[in-house]
Amino acid sequence: MIDAAAELAFQEAVALHRDSRLEEAERRYQDTVNALPHHAQAWHLLGIIALQRNDPASALDLVDRALALDPQAPASYNSRGTALTQLGRHEAAVASYDRAIALQPDFVDAHYNRGNALHRLGRYEAALADYDRAISLRPDYPQAYSNRGLMLSNLKRHDAALASYDKAIALEDRLAIAHSNRGLVLAELKRPDAALESYDRAIHLNPEFAEAYSNRSLVLKDLGRLDAALADCDRALALMSSFAEAHSNRGLVLKEMGRTDAALAAYDRAIALKPDFAEAHSNRGLLLQDLHLLEAALASYERAVALDPHFAVAHFNRAMAWLLAGNYRDGWLAADSAKRSQNFSFANARRASPISGLPGLSEFAQTRNNSRKYLAFALRFPMSCAACAAPYSDRKRRGSLLRVAANCSNALVGMFTFSNISPSSSRAGASGPGVTTLFSVPSSIFAADSIWRSASRFLPTASADHAETDVA
Repeated sequence: MIDAAAELAFQEAVALHRDSRLEEAERRYQDTVNALPHHAQAWHLLGIIALQRNDPASALDLVDRALALDPQAPASYNSRGTALTQLGRHEAAVASYDRAIALQPDFVDAHYNRGNALHRLGRYEAALADYDRAISLRPDYPQAYSNRGLMLSNLKRHDAALASYDKAIALEDRLAIAHSNRGLVLAELKRPDAALESYDRAIHLNPEFAEAYSNRSLVLKDLGRLDAALADCDRALALMSSFAEAHSNRGLVLKEMGRTDAALAAYDRAIALKPDFAEAHSNRGLLLQDLHLLEAALASYERAVALDPHFAVAHFNRAMAWLLAGNYRDGWLAADSAKRSQNFSFANARRASPISGLPGLSEFAQTRNNSRKYLAFALRFPMSCAACAAPYSDRKRRGSLLRVAANCSNALVGMFTFSNISPSSSRAGASGPGVTTLFSVPSSIFAADSIWRSASRFLPTASADHAETDVA
């Protein structure tokens, strides 16, 4: 028998809920379930209010009560997935969304939410498929286009990502997260001025958007505007003091400013807030390595690669630290392995990809120009050959040298170029005096001489003196 008063209370609660009058709606839903304990919809909507109050644990309990009463309700499985996502239980969330979609294949929000959970699991292709499905069902879904752009960016399809963000913004220009993530892609595409415009728009739309400030700081840093970059990091942290990625980015800026103690403190704070933050551990290692604290640097790299075994740049930087410490065998093998990884590039490598609605910005860098910082290693390494005296700006000659040495069948795992560039000519593409030196690990003196003789054809002015070394 239907309790008319209880049903009236439920309808009043729904109207109050639509008007965002949560406390009043909650009381009326509670009146409903007190009178009708088997009212599944009322239990479900109480769970929705708990989600709106950022109480996913209570929401999960309430939605589970609703599902116990009505196990065929796709909306309840969708809400259950949202609660599980907020609790960090992403695999369970995907299973719940799967159930919702099985019951209602055209459930747009379930596809979208499952895409979000899959993203958090690093399953980018599957997440992209869900966003595509959501868009096919609702072509005017700007949030789906925005998150689709994020997946495309994670898959290194930056031009397609930019088009997806542009579509999201065309549908909803006030979607601040789309502008901010668009800035990330533009930075990857080496369009810093356009990236700054996107970040500026995001911050104009949401002046309390901590992630956008932190993202913008990276572009400002790369442009050499260090004071402005530091101010953005500080603004991000004023808005969100527990924002680990902003602390790490602040460390990057402080390092560029030469404030090494403050940079180290920033990395330490980032790690204290987020102990599994692999990029912060790697960035900390780079700073310690620059300070010649090799044991501490190696400990940071070890932690980074333990947290993310596929973190190629951390593997490479650990290899450099091993070489600096005199562990040539492990160092060269690890360096060669890292360089061969599809995830590694000597170009500036950035991981700055926040999911919609969540912080997630960080950066790590290992640039070709940074290799000159390892000149101390070069001077310690036992060489069997050294070709030098090539102007840094003579890229054709240098490239020929490297190709010859790389193709030498007797050379072992690696080689490095170290450019001793004057401060006035340290920017990429600048001309000026400098020395390019090749160091290799030959399997024998004969191999060293073979490399030298081949390389010397391209460097006729080079000295043919060889260092006396013991070669294993």
